[in-house]
Amino acid sequence: MEFPDLGKHCSEKTCKQLDFLPLKCDACKQDFCKDHFTYAAHKCPLAFTKVFTFRCSREGCRRREMLRVACEECRGSFCLQHRHPLDHGCTRRGPPGSLAGCLEPRPSGASREGLGSWLARHFRFKVK
Repeated sequence: MEFPDLGKHCSEKTCKQLDFLPLKCDACKQDFCKDHFTYAAHKCPLAFTKVFTFRCSREGCRRREMLRVACEECRGSFCLQHRHPLDHGCTRRGPPGSLAGCLEPRPSGASREGLGSWLARHFRFKVK
């Protein structure tokens, strides 16, 4: 053989073919021939670990999700099974997820005004 260092052997245990244009798997970083390049063909153990990156915050759960499923109460990241506050024992540690529908806080010395007058003042309606 004139060029003993040219090419690489396929990393698939059953193949070991000498390939002069090997392809490198982007997940496991091993070299493969064209027949074993796909994740399924070489049964890549790291093929889908990059996709499922959001680990469930519930103690004892090891599941991961592709998208972050955040609890609106405690802001933790959970799997689909534990996404509801009752399913992960939510303690509501963080600020509320949405302030929609919340009224502005009144000044501490303000008199108790009714909702109608507050709305009138806030939205500049005329109150009769």
